[in-house]
Amino acid sequence: MQPILADLHTHSRCSDGKLKPRDLVLKAFDLGIKRLSITDHDSTQAYEDLSDVELPTGISLTSGVECTTNYMGRECH
Repeated sequence: MQPILADLHTHSRCSDGKLKPRDLVLKAFDLGIKRLSITDHDSTQAYEDLSDVELPTGISLTSGVECTTNYMGRECH
């Protein structure tokens, strides 16, 4: 089985995830993820929280956010 090298849809405690941004990055690193995007709902706070955190060598972040909108009267992300 091929290893997963990227996860571009994760959530931290800054929205509805369970881990602090730093802990989310460290868990992803431990799982072998090379590229990670924290896509919290309507928030980029995770990236602000990580601004002074030294990331492990071998993982890089791609900025992301999951925006709430409405389409035909229904909320969607």
